[in-house]
Amino acid sequence: MIDFTTINYLKTGNQKQKRAYEILTKYRIFEKLKDFSPLLAGTIPIEIDTEESDLDIICEVDLRFKEDFLDELMFSKLIPFDGDVKVSYPILNGEKCITLSFILEDFPMKFRTK
Repeated sequence: MIDFTTINYLKTGNQKQKRAYEILTKYRIFEKLKDFSPLLAGTIPIEIDTEESDLDIICEVDLRFKEDFLDELMFSKLIPFDGDVKVSYPILNGEKCITLSFILEDFPMKFRTK
């Protein structure tokens, strides 16, 4: 059974999974986000990705401190964004969240809070 709580399984996956692992480890994304309990979700981990699939990373954030989360990601240079960062505040399953979308190297990334 695959342990989805780490990203180690990506090392031996398909080409997109291997590229995802390369980027996530190169920039130490999960290490840098450890205070937010990051988890890779979406189509890439379960090998049903398409050409347009992005890396969906879910983070646990107390939204009373959402500015701290945004400051940590956007202004501390924690993540080296390539170009524009889109921030939105959707309501998913009746709960407010924050979504950040951007490109890291050639990979679309999406960070969501839960």
